[in-house]
Amino acid sequence: MVSFLLFMNNNPSHDLNLTFLSIEECNNPLIPTLLKTIKNTYHSLKNKKSYFLMSASYGKRVLINQGFLSYDQLKRDSFVEIIDYNVSAHTLLLIGPKKPNEVVLNHWLIHYAKNEISCILEIKNIDLISRLTPLYPCIVIKEKQSMIKKLKTMIQHLQNNNILVINNESVMITASSIPQVNKNIQNLLGSLR
Repeated sequence: MVSFLLFMNNNPSHDLNLTFLSIEECNNPLIPTLLKTIKNTYHSLKNKKSYFLMSASYGKRVLINQGFLSYDQLKRDSFVEIIDYNVSAHTLLLIGPKKPNEVVLNHWLIHYAKNEISCILEIKNIDLISRLTPLYPCIVIKEKQSMIKKLKTMIQHLQNNNILVINNESVMITASSIPQVNKNIQNLLGSLR
């Protein structure tokens, strides 16, 4: 077993302990489908300067790329499979070849808290966000907020919406399945034409 330590916001009091069950590349069968969804979304966007974070629940596990990555950076080995997260010990148990960014915790916690959400695509694209901000709920999450307060704010807004603009920095699209997230993305982009 290999362990790494990742600092959240450079604050040593918020150490995220990473415990890798395996550092082998994930062989999850959903990876090609997630990559295809990101590819199709990328090609549908006018402004190509985009960064993607996509996750899907797979049983009790969550498959996610290691952090916000550009389309060109996304490869099969960009994904990790989160097995579990121990909130009190702030320890993430996972499979994959790379250390994930702490932003993956938001997705894992949303999947855990809202069973009806099994797929999340989060996009950083300035043009897209500026066009969506007047149309969809926009929440502000402060850096110094606790993870639980951040999650509570997101969950409250996701009760009635499957699209959320976060800090004018990213847009989160949620769905009950990968085909449904694809449909939500196409509806979203179609409404902007």
